[in-house]
Amino acid sequence: MLVPAVLAWAVPLLVRSVDAFCLSVTRSSSTVILQQDIATEPSTTTIKEGPRPLDQNWWPVTLSSALDPTRPNPIELLDKKLVLYESSPGQWSCLEDQCAHRFAPLSEGRVVHDSNGDNKKCLQCAYHGWEYNGHGSCTRIPQLEETSSPKKQEQLLQACGVAKYPVQEAAGMIWVWADPTTTCSNDSLPISSLLQRFHQVGGTARGFMRDLPYGFEYLGENLVDASHLPFSHHSVGALNRNDGRPVPLHMLSHSERVELSHKLDNGQDQLPLFQARVENAAQHDPEIVAALKNPIVANQSDPALAMSHIGFFEPCNVRYHRNAGIPGNSYEIQLFMCPTGAGKSRVFLFTPFEAQLPPLVMEKSSKTTNTTTDNKDDNNTKKKVEPSPRMARTVGKLFGRTRKKAPAFPAYVGHMIAHSIFDGDGIFLNKQGDRMRRSALTYKDYHTPTSSDIMVNAFRRWLDRAATVTTSPQLALAATGQGAVYLDDRSRADMLDRYTSHTAHCSICRDALNELQNKKETTNLAISALVGAAGASGVLTVSAAIVGILTKWTASSSSSRMALVAMISCATATVGSIWGARKSLQEREKTEKEIRRFYFEDYVHAEKD
Repeated sequence: MLVPAVLAWAVPLLVRSVDAFCLSVTRSSSTVILQQDIATEPSTTTIKEGPRPLDQNWWPVTLSSALDPTRPNPIELLDKKLVLYESSPGQWSCLEDQCAHRFAPLSEGRVVHDSNGDNKKCLQCAYHGWEYNGHGSCTRIPQLEETSSPKKQEQLLQACGVAKYPVQEAAGMIWVWADPTTTCSNDSLPISSLLQRFHQVGGTARGFMRDLPYGFEYLGENLVDASHLPFSHHSVGALNRNDGRPVPLHMLSHSERVELSHKLDNGQDQLPLFQARVENAAQHDPEIVAALKNPIVANQSDPALAMSHIGFFEPCNVRYHRNAGIPGNSYEIQLFMCPTGAGKSRVFLFTPFEAQLPPLVMEKSSKTTNTTTDNKDDNNTKKKVEPSPRMARTVGKLFGRTRKKAPAFPAYVGHMIAHSIFDGDGIFLNKQGDRMRRSALTYKDYHTPTSSDIMVNAFRRWLDRAATVTTSPQLALAATGQGAVYLDDRSRADMLDRYTSHTAHCSICRDALNELQNKKETTNLAISALVGAAGASGVLTVSAAIVGILTKWTASSSSSRMALVAMISCATATVGSIWGARKSLQEREKTEKEIRRFYFEDYVHAEKD
C-alpha cells in the first residue's frame, strides 16, 4: 500500500511540476512467476538471535513538530495511554497517562513550574492538582495534611508515582521505549545516513504523519509491498492500473546485505532485518520504469546501474532505496510505523533525495576493515559526483529543497498528495480486517504465488515471532491485531478523516488551513462590498437616467450631457461590481474546496478512470 504510496511525494509532484518525470508504476496483467523466482526467498529471514519482545523496542510515537511544549500531549503506543510533556527546555518526558490518585488522565491537566523553583516543570492533574515530575515521581499532593512529618510526607509522595518511559528525539521524531520495567536498548535507531542529512537541512520538519483506520499488521504488509501502487493509487499523478507488470524480488542473504551496506554508505547504517532486491530494476521497479520515461532522467541514466532495494529495519522502518542509474541521485522513501493499538496505527513519511542535500562526508566505519575513505556511488563502480545542474534544479523544484533554497511549492501540498496515497488504501485495508475476522482467517491463508509477496510473508513471520516472545498478551494483540474489531458499517468519512488524524496535529497544515479560512473571510467581505456597490451604482444609474430624461426638455444641453455621463459611469460601475462579485464567488468556491481537503476527501476506486 504505502510503499509506492510514499511515491506519493514523488509521483504527483513530478507530474505537476515536470511532465517528463511521471511516476507510472507498471505491472503486467500476467502475474505468473516461475517457481525458481519464488525460491529466491531464503529459509531464514530473521536475525539469528530472534526478535525481541514488541514492547522492548524504540518506537516513533509522534513528530517533534506536532508537540505543544506548553501543554500535555497524549499519545498511544501498543494500546497504552501515555502522555508527553516538556519537563525542561528541549527535554521531553513520557509518563503513564493516569494519575495515581483516582486514575484521571494527566493529559487533561496542565504543565506547571516545579515547586522547587528550578527551571523544570511538572504535570498537574486537572482533577485534584497532584503534580508529577519528568521521572514520574509525585512531587505535590495539595490535600496532604501539613501535620504529617516531612519523612511521612516523603514516603507518601514516593508511593504515588506513575510509570516513566524512556524518551529520545531523532530525525524529527520522538521515540519511546515501550517497556518501563526494562533497561532501554543502546541499539542505534533505524535512521539512514541519507535521512540524517535530510534532517540536518530541515527536511524532516516537512515530514508527514497520519493515524490510520487499520492495524500495524496490515500497515506493515502494505509498506513492504511494491506491486500494488498502480492499482491502489490509480489516477494519483501518472499512476495507471493499466501499467502493471511483474515485480520479481530476490531476498538478500546476510552477506549480501552486508555487501550492499558497504556499497551504499561504507557500512555506516545498521543492517536491515531482511531486505529484497528488485531484479533488473530498470525494467521491473515501478518507479524507475516510470522515471526513465522522463527525457531528463533517461538522457543521464545508465539503466545497467539502476538499482532498487526494499528493507525492513526492526521494529518499525520500511526503507526503499532507489537510483535510476544516475550517480549522485539516489533517493529513499522512508516509512516509520507506530502500533498505537489493535486495529489502528500511525505512519510517518519522509522522502530524502540525494540531489537535495549537501554531499555526504564519509567517515571510516568501525564496522568494517575496508580502509578506503573514497565516496562510492550506489553501484560501487564510480566515485560519487554532484548531480548535473539541470537534474538538481528539476529535483529541487519538485521536492522543495536543493541545498537550502526555499521550497518551490507550499509544504502542505506534499501532505495533500500523501493523503491521496493513504486514502487509496484506507477503506479496503480496514475492510480486509473485517473480512478476515468474520472468516477467522490469518495471513497464512493468503495465496501468494509470486515473488512480489516475499517481503509481506517475511514481515508477518517476524511479527508472529515477536508477538510470541512478548510476555503481555494485550501488548502483542495491539500489534498483531488478533481480536481487533473492524466495524463494517464505519462511515467512509470516519475512515478517511483527515482533520483529527493529521491536520489537528500538523502545524504546516493548520497554518495553511488558517490562511485559507482568512482568505475565505476576506473574499466574503469583498463579495458583500461588491454586491453593495452594484446596488448603489445601480440606483445612481437609474437616478441619472431620470434626471437626463427630465433635463432633456427642461434644462440646458450641458445638464443633459452631465446626466448622460453620470448614467454611463454608474452603469459601468454596476457592471464592474457585478463582474467582481462573480469572480469573488468563484474564488470563494475554489477556496472552500481547498479547505475541505483538510477535513475529508472521498476515494472511490470505481470512480477513478
